Amino acid sequence: MTSSRMDGTMNYFLSDQIQSQVYVNGIKFLKSNKKNYQIVNEPMNPDKIKFLCNYPGCTKHFKDNHHLKVHQRKHTGEKPFTCDFQGCKRRFSQKNNLKTHQRIHKGERPYECEVCHKTFRQPTNLNAHRKKIHEPFLLW
Repeated sequence: MTSSRMDGTMNYFLSDQIQSQVYVNGIKFLKSNKKNYQIVNEPMNPDKIKFLCNYPGCTKHFKDNHHLKVHQRKHTGEKPFTCDFQGCKRRFSQKNNLKTHQRIHKGERPYECEVCHKTFRQPTNLNAHRKKIHEPFLLW
């Protein structure tokens, strides 16, 4: 059902389940599973444009649709990125996780401790190493 107001704006009312919500210039847009939109004139700070996750019980929100879609893979279990090394068919929900995994096949360990020269595949592992092994002795 559609209604028109005197000021020329349109309001769309849908009974379909809402899939996502976004605020643009203070106007709330609700996207349904039929790709229609409900426009709700509701003031909001433009600095806080949000894409909200519609999964039941989830209250996460994001500034852009890409990060929302990546997040929603946690709920759906979708893993669109597949390792293409021979014999390995591991799948990942994020491209970055695939790249990190492929370092195993390539033997890459690009992050090196500047104190003991031990190498790591991920910067988080290097940071954990620094804190556990070297932090009691060094000031970073």
